[in-house]
Amino acid sequence: MRRPLVRHDGRVTSEATAPAALRALQDAATMWALGCEGSAPVVLAAADALAAGFDTPALREFAGLPLDLSWWTAHDLLLAMFSELRLAFPDPEAPSTKLRGLRIMCERLLTGGLSAEDLTAWAHSVIGHDSGDDQAEELVVLEDTDDYMPERPEGWAARVREAAQELVAQH
Repeated sequence: MRRPLVRHDGRVTSEATAPAALRALQDAATMWALGCEGSAPVVLAAADALAAGFDTPALREFAGLPLDLSWWTAHDLLLAMFSELRLAFPDPEAPSTKLRGLRIMCERLLTGGLSAEDLTAWAHSVIGHDSGDDQAEELVVLEDTDDYMPERPEGWAARVREAAQELVAQH
């Protein structure tokens, strides 16, 4: 269910049409919740959301925090910020959070910021074989080639890239 987002100017939009600044904030918080990144990208994304016209008390406070926060120190303020912005809070145990993280990692592969090996290793360790998502499972299975093959088969990286493109298109 999509919840409306309210900008400081009172305009309402939906999560589906949320500006890039809010998507970046959600993505950064997702990766922090999953333990893949620290707090700096979240603090910087909060500042970007302010600059994009979103303004709530918790967002202002979070944007002014130091870049090296502990998840547990900032958790309550992060929760308040997401609530004020009417964004879904990233639960690190939720399959939807893990799949969002996988989409982010796939985007990094597609933009050259991540190798195929790193993507499939991440998918295998964070997503595992029980995601229930066929596209996620394909990336996990591609990592399994290490278990029974001494070398990656020809075309392996291209298959990973194709699977990443499909996952990004669907999620």
